Order: sequence, then structure tokens, then C-alpha cells
Amino acid sequence: MRYQGKIVEWNAEKGYGFVLPNAGGRKIFIHLNELPGRRASAVGTLITFEIGLDANRRSCAVRAQWVASPAVRRARQERRETAQSRSGWGLFSLWLAAAWTLVFIGLTVYGRYPWKFVAAWFAVNLVTFVLYANDKTSAERGRWRTPESNLHLVALLGGWPAAALAQQAFRHKTSKESFRLIFWCSVIANVCLMLWLTTQHASMTIAMFS
Repeated sequence: MRYQGKIVEWNAEKGYGFVLPNAGGRKIFIHLNELPGRRASAVGTLITFEIGLDANRRSCAVRAQWVASPAVRRARQERRETAQSRSGWGLFSLWLAAAWTLVFIGLTVYGRYPWKFVAAWFAVNLVTFVLYANDKTSAERGRWRTPESNLHLVALLGGWPAAALAQQAFRHKTSKESFRLIFWCSVIANVCLMLWLTTQHASMTIAMFS
């Protein structure tokens, strides 16, 4: 079991110190050899560690790892999302969004969709872009986040082109694999539904929106 704590004492000459667990309790001895890279730690540094026994059978912290600060974690996340946004999938999502927008408008011009449908589609995409922008801002400022289920819902309702654009523009939601999987499932489901609505079998459904 791993614990988290803060280095509260450090003897640079002797290469050891004491860590105070965040959960409370007494200070625990830690040797330089148990720190990553055997690199000395400054007082106040956060670490995670396990509890072991030293040569005298006394409890001590072992197999310690550094805990990155929130700023460092955000920087790492942004680097991952930037790399993802520049990958093939990021570019593919933008090209697909642009292509589908042209197809959708073309089908509308040829009477496959009523114009009310187009207005609703653009409204959903606008709402989707705003939701992504707000969620990105909230993530940066540590405020209440937009539930991922809401982002998936607007994508399923037709807002996925704006979602694809927002993901790349804001470098947001591009590295979490579970989110990306559900996002692409919603894209496929929406495109299939929209194409089905162009068939004769769906004429009654289309008429409901006319």
C-alpha cells in the first residue's frame, strides 16, 4: 500500500530525513537510497512511499516517488494533448468534420433535410463548442467541470463536428482514451442515423420536422 506525505526534516550530510504522512501519525524515517535516483529532497517536497523495515526492524519509508505539483501535472497534460492533437487522429477528425458539414449542407440543398433541421444542427454545434470552451477554462481554473456525459450527448445529437474542432483548438479531451472511444462511437452513430434519415423509409420521420 502506498502513502503520500511531506518531507519535514532532511540531513544532507548523512543522507536521510523524515516524512510526515498526509493521513496523520508520527514521522517516518527515509534514507536517500529510497528516493528516486538517490537524489536528495528538499524539506516540503511531497512524495509517495511504501512502509518497510530497516536493518533494525524499525518502520521506514521505502520505494519513494516524487509527487508532481498541480502546475507540473497541468503542463504534462497539455504536452500530451498537444502531441495527440497533432497526431493523425486529430487531423483526421478535422477533415471528417469538414467533409460531413459539406455533405450535410449538400443533402439539405437537395431536399433530404428540412431547413429547420439545419437550424437545429447549427444550434447544437454552437452549444457543443461553448461547452468545450467552458470545460477547458474550468479545468485550468479548478472550477466545476462539464460532465463528460453531456459532452458525449451533444456529440451524439449532431454536435460532433464542433466537438472535433474544439478538441483541437483548445487541446482538450484529446488524450483520454476512454473519452475518445465513446466520442468516435457517437460520431459513427450520428452519421448512420443522419444517413438513414435520407432514405425513403425515414420520410415520415423527416416530415415530423418539416
